[in-house]
Amino acid sequence: MPVVQQFSFSLEREMAGKFVVTASYMHVHGKHLIRARDMNLPKPVVISYPVCDESGLKFLGTYYNVESFSGWENANSLTCPFPPCIAPLDRPISQIGAINAFETAATSIYDGATLSITRRMGRRLHFRVGYTWGRAVDDGQDALVAGCPATVQNSYSPNSEHALSSIDQRQRLVASFSWEPRLFIRDQQFLRVLLNGWKASSLISYGSGRPVNAQIAGDANHDGNDSNDRLPGYKRNAFTGPDYMTTDMRIARTFRLSERIRL
Repeated sequence: MPVVQQFSFSLEREMAGKFVVTASYMHVHGKHLIRARDMNLPKPVVISYPVCDESGLKFLGTYYNVESFSGWENANSLTCPFPPCIAPLDRPISQIGAINAFETAATSIYDGATLSITRRMGRRLHFRVGYTWGRAVDDGQDALVAGCPATVQNSYSPNSEHALSSIDQRQRLVASFSWEPRLFIRDQQFLRVLLNGWKASSLISYGSGRPVNAQIAGDANHDGNDSNDRLPGYKRNAFTGPDYMTTDMRIARTFRLSERIRL
């Protein structure tokens, strides 16, 4: 069964003007997490692919190395009429295809620190600003995550998948406020009915980019799975996607229809 160990601590201080400052830290360590690898593969060998231009016709004079589960075939055959070719995948159990074993063998570590400032409700105004710095690493527990590779790239070296987690996010800033003004008092009946009772609130969120896999088209390592092939020379989640920001705004008005009914 998966095991999660975590600890956290926080310090909170109330300041003047109903302000509260909170600093916290959290560490989470996951063990025996699910990871999938193909058990029906031969040991990989290193093969060199020629690098061509975008048309695929002009050789640029360089090669890139890939750990492949099929080597070169240099003899003329039905499967290779114009050698050299990549040999067909020779699985240890040739009668069947992939055997995906779901192992509880992956680990993960998350560290996060948060600083927040809150103003408690006073004069019908409340707001909070929180900033989090975090880092999440693991060695490939993406087996059940939609859009991620179903198996590790090299089934004989699954720990080489150790990299930033797919859910890693280095920075996150969230700010929110709620304001319910009462601008007019009893002796200003018309303005009080017209302009009081409004409520404005907003939520602003900023996040730094999340890790992105540099996947390539095709099945470069020839394991029969074209969803786990990465750009040669780069680890899993080697690149970072763009930052993003969202803003939600809400304006509401309360109408008192009677002593007991409001709209």
